[in-house]
Amino acid sequence: MDHTLEMIELARRHDVDIAFDVIPHDWNHTLMAAILPKWAQAGSIDDVLARLADPECREKIKANPQPMWLIVKAEKWSDIILLNATHNQDIVGADFAEIGRMRNCHPYDAVLDILLEEGENLMACMWSSKSFRNSDVELCLAQPECAVISDTVTIANEEILKDHVGSLSGYGWAARFLQYYVRDRRALGLGEGIAKLTSIPANRLGLKNRGRLAVGCQADICVFDKANITSNATPKNPRRYASGIVHVLVNGQLSMLNGSRTSVNAGRVVREFAAH
Repeated sequence: MDHTLEMIELARRHDVDIAFDVIPHDWNHTLMAAILPKWAQAGSIDDVLARLADPECREKIKANPQPMWLIVKAEKWSDIILLNATHNQDIVGADFAEIGRMRNCHPYDAVLDILLEEGENLMACMWSSKSFRNSDVELCLAQPECAVISDTVTIANEEILKDHVGSLSGYGWAARFLQYYVRDRRALGLGEGIAKLTSIPANRLGLKNRGRLAVGCQADICVFDKANITSNATPKNPRRYASGIVHVLVNGQLSMLNGSRTSVNAGRVVREFAAH
């Protein structure tokens, strides 16, 4: 991370307009199929499935010296969980050391078996790993221009999407940032933390009337209990709402009141903005 920040500073010295942000948790999500070498991903879905079913190809896949995740090469299977699957929903949230024991096979074989079982849906199968260090996250947060983001799709927990997960951070990322990095670890003050969620990203995107509490701005306001704000999302239950959030106003209308969701949907898609 030190080297990354050095590269950013060097780019700025050459007049590159560059910004960065950080995700406030240690999980890293991606497609499970991304672990396959390029040759194994070539062609159609049927071609990929045929290779996964071929014992010789599987051994070549597992012998890949440069997998997309070095955590796989290091065999830290207890730090990797199944995040989303169509035909294996019953084991979503389990780590691959546990899945390997359940299936009585090596965790890497469990990975390839699950991809094969997902069939035509294998490109929708996702996993997540603990791939970041707190010290690196806090080093980023110490930079005044660093914003805080979710980098996720938050999927509804009812109706057609109720069995799908976008990421582990969708329902708790902002609460976890305020709970863990601001309140518990005191990596930065509350005012600084709020700015990284609001005014800093709004300014970067050129949103003149958002991200601040000021006359003339859109009234997007969150009232929360700083002593009790908590993310309740877990790998096995990622779609739990945060606690400690009391009221939320979107464009001046209450979408949450006294900790409960109202029927009001006052949000608008921001279709145009003036970029820097």
